[in-house]
Amino acid sequence: MWGMTWLDFLLIISLIGFLVSGLRKGFFVTLGAIIGFLAGGTAAFFGIPLVSTWVSNPGWRIFWVITAGVVFILIGQGIGMAIGARIRLWLNFPVLKKFDRLLGGVANTVMASLVISAIAFSAATMGIPFVTQQVASSKVIGNIEKWTPEPVRNFIESARSTVMGQTIPELLEPFAPQLETEVPEESSLSDEVNVAAKSVVKIIGTAYACGVNQSGSGFVIAPERIMTNAHVVSGITEPAVTTRDGDVLSAKVVYFDSVADIAVLDVPGLDVKPLVRGGELGRGDIAAFLGFPGGGSFKAMGAVIESLSTISIQNIYGAEPTPLRIYQLAGDVEQGNSGGPLVDSKGNVVGMIFAKAKGGTQVGYALSLTEIDKAFSKASIFTEPVPTGACSPH
Repeated sequence: MWGMTWLDFLLIISLIGFLVSGLRKGFFVTLGAIIGFLAGGTAAFFGIPLVSTWVSNPGWRIFWVITAGVVFILIGQGIGMAIGARIRLWLNFPVLKKFDRLLGGVANTVMASLVISAIAFSAATMGIPFVTQQVASSKVIGNIEKWTPEPVRNFIESARSTVMGQTIPELLEPFAPQLETEVPEESSLSDEVNVAAKSVVKIIGTAYACGVNQSGSGFVIAPERIMTNAHVVSGITEPAVTTRDGDVLSAKVVYFDSVADIAVLDVPGLDVKPLVRGGELGRGDIAAFLGFPGGGSFKAMGAVIESLSTISIQNIYGAEPTPLRIYQLAGDVEQGNSGGPLVDSKGNVVGMIFAKAKGGTQVGYALSLTEIDKAFSKASIFTEPVPTGACSPH
């Protein structure tokens, strides 16, 4: 009904419960509960990946993840409510008590919404397709994120980046002189780039051996085949792929090159148009890179090519440098952009994002067509699952 899932109905009932609870308890008790709830939610946000690591049985993993989240929240909320109740005893004026109740209802509902969003993100990044599908399809969670003020959303994005860990390599310094040319805004990108964006996907999963969630981007290169970076799926046995339409599909890694940092995923049931290859770009050319920075919402970012050079690059484990032909580009590459396509103004693939510069400089790096062409052109012949190695230290 109304396009909502069973999870939406549970969340609505939950939020109504938080509203009523806040009205009954008043602001100070609610404030204590909120602080405790937030502390418990934060503990769940960071604790869920650890719990999923400790439970080796996939069948029990969902149960213990949910149980851990509930326990963390209940303990934090209970402690906070006890402190708030002591403070509320000092309120003896009827007018203040009514105002106290109203503020309590509003505050309780708002904070519960934010914690629900945070926990939903943490659960979705475990790489369990059923869980990710429910979170992606939820109208309630989608609207919470839509209505969240930008400063709060930026804080949540920062927290997400922290919990996901550093999953994009950082090269020491730009190897070519930087251009003074202004990087194009997203709104100025061509219609062809916006069409190409429909073929970009988010890839998530948990490297259980390391106890870390990993998130990156990828793009369709052939029917039911996606290209991404090897470091995005390193150590992951159950990657999940989310399309721009919100479909969540299970994937298996069928090509894994830790030297060039390239992986190909077989995604049965994927019905998205593949991108096509373009030509080489030169210094000063305009481009765009597409992906999901911070593991959050999709973004198409403008870029300017600064160099196409052959540089000695270490493998994803930080060893055995190998000459690779790569682009240096001016653009705000972030964690989560790894594996996303670098496209020209016509929306054709000219490379794949794999790293950024150190020190906060807005410089990124992309593997050129020379490096990705083999896997790109032969993607359909890769059918058997391959090992994804150990977790990448990036």
